[in-house]
Amino acid sequence: MKITRHHLRRIIKEEVAKIAQDHTLALGAKGPIVREFHDLIIDWLTRKDYKNPREMFILALNHPESGENEYEDMKYGKYTKYVVEEIQSQEGLAVDGIAGSETWARLSQG
Repeated sequence: MKITRHHLRRIIKEEVAKIAQDHTLALGAKGPIVREFHDLIIDWLTRKDYKNPREMFILALNHPESGENEYEDMKYGKYTKYVVEEIQSQEGLAVDGIAGSETWARLSQG
């Protein structure tokens, strides 16, 4: 069976929906699920035609003066929260900085 791009996107959306039901992320969250969320933000930035979205996002989460690197540390810190608030605003969602099911869904739309 050949998997088409459309089929693959549907599978990804279904998997993201499952994750979103089980994971509301907010300030202080840590671990691999946060890395998955960060990567989903990078995909969203790519679809919005930002230049160098991966580098831009990772740089935004890296703060050498404080020793923080939210991407490398898989941490949902204040910088991730700020980016989420900006995305929520652009997507017409309630701006609370919390990655609930609606935020996950908007990020996974493609």
